[in-house]
Amino acid sequence: MALVGLDGQLLNVNSSLCGILGYSRKELLSKTFQDITHPDDLELDLANLRRLLQSELSSYQMEKRYFHKRGHLVTILLTASMVRGSREEPLYFISQIQDISERKQLEQAWRFLAEAGPRLAASLEPQTTLTTVAGLLVPALADWCVLDLLGDDGRVHWVESMAATPGYSAHQRIRRSLLLATRNCETRTKTGQDIHQE
Repeated sequence: MALVGLDGQLLNVNSSLCGILGYSRKELLSKTFQDITHPDDLELDLANLRRLLQSELSSYQMEKRYFHKRGHLVTILLTASMVRGSREEPLYFISQIQDISERKQLEQAWRFLAEAGPRLAASLEPQTTLTTVAGLLVPALADWCVLDLLGDDGRVHWVESMAATPGYSAHQRIRRSLLLATRNCETRTKTGQDIHQE
């Protein structure tokens, strides 16, 4: 929960919101809700607040994204209302915030499975199927993906690699993954034991 000034300044926050966003209470109180809101979600939020100020709404609810202190996005369900004084003058907003990130990830996974099923059924050839999987995974559920096949000869055969955002860091992760896969395969072949990666 948060009490928010008419200018967007966070006036008071509870420990639950601090936990959701990774900030201390002191850090959050130095911010406005605009500072932590994803830019694509800000305009609708501000429009709803204007409607609260003009008494067109008594409250509103919307899904929006906040920036966590570590930089990743947190999807929340916001319910906001206004507190008015004895003369009906606007004093501040009350915001109830519920973290729905996990629910949104599950919805995304279900959409992925619904789309992937028919496309995977169209191909029973392993390499084509795996390439299709890589194309569906990136960027729906992953930033990058490397797919390898372990051949009958016990060697890793490269199938596909994709990155949501082409660039040095994505390619470095892919190359590292390929190197680890090759090393693990060689170790598996020599020892006959499974090697687990982090």
